[in-house]
Amino acid sequence: MRLEARPKHTDRTGDWKWESNPFTGTPQFQGLKVMMVLINNWDIKDSNNEILATRNEGTGEGELRYIISDLGGSFGKTGGFISRSRNKPSDFVKADFIKGVKADAIDFNYGGKSKKQFDNITISDAKWIGDLLVRLSEEQIKDAFRAANYLPEEVERLSRAVRQRIEALNNVSAQVASRP
Repeated sequence: MRLEARPKHTDRTGDWKWESNPFTGTPQFQGLKVMMVLINNWDIKDSNNEILATRNEGTGEGELRYIISDLGGSFGKTGGFISRSRNKPSDFVKADFIKGVKADAIDFNYGGKSKKQFDNITISDAKWIGDLLVRLSEEQIKDAFRAANYLPEEVERLSRAVRQRIEALNNVSAQVASRP
């Protein structure tokens, strides 16, 4: 069963696909993929994506919103069917994030579904999303976990791990910038 609070004049119109969508190749889409790795969402599949048709209340114009409607396979560890976990902060904080850089592509430590989605994420993609994420304050990150009803000690551990992953994204960019 799925519970969803949906505003008036908003309807589901179908799924969007990771392989084919209007945002493929944009910094925003690449940033979304980085976010999926950052939160260890191992359940990357098209059926978790929705297109919502809605009306802009200010202009009355119709618009489409592309969302990920299921992030339940997150904040644990990625891996094979038996080794992955979901919503397990102790696994999330221990999981490696970035293995390294090969040419201009980042090699993420990702073992979930649709691994190939993360093969073409570049250093400039990491810099783009890293520059946005670094603006989040510690309290904003903690508030996100508090809103999800994590225990206070889990809020601390998860927010610290997320901050470390944000720093890792920005450090990859800095390391490349300092190459001779």
